[in-house]
Amino acid sequence: MDNDPNSPQVLANLRTDAEAQLVVNHLESIGIKALISGSGPSTGWPEVPCDTQVVVRRSELERAKEALTVFRQK
Repeated sequence: MDNDPNSPQVLANLRTDAEAQLVVNHLESIGIKALISGSGPSTGWPEVPCDTQVVVRRSELERAKEALTVFRQK
């Protein structure tokens, strides 16, 4: 297993780019660097949902999980 604190870890798989961007914006507002991976529907139709991942550093994964739980409760 990779123990590099900077290695990318998937925090969440979301249905749309917009949902992923909301999560990334929230995480970054509390100081957690986050990226979107695998975005964009493969069909070319914007309303077709796809799996979009939010990725964070391993060292911030636990804090990001807690922040995501709070964010989803709002």
